Amino acid sequence: MGVTTAVRLRLVPNSERVTVAGFAIVTQRPGTANGMLFQSLEDETGITNVAVMPHLCKRFAPLIQRSRFLLVEGKMQSVDGSLTVRAELIKPLNLTEAELTGRSFR
Repeated sequence: MGVTTAVRLRLVPNSERVTVAGFAIVTQRPGTANGMLFQSLEDETGITNVAVMPHLCKRFAPLIQRSRFLLVEGKMQSVDGSLTVRAELIKPLNLTEAELTGRSFR
């Protein structure tokens, strides 16, 4: 699937396209963020921060609300050492019980 793990994101150059996946552990939509949504995805190596722009929030809202495991394609954004994937496409990640046991998203 070409998924980059959380720990390997620090090796991805700024603005490069990347695919990440994981268990959605936190979803926030702060009132001060002008409609942006922020999500934290956990994989077997750590946590990935994902930013979803307002126009994509509408498109992917039902999926974000009901899916526990997500696959996100987007661009890497590195600002002052903070790593975030700016989402362009979000898909549900349907895992079998065997895959969940190992929590490997690769």
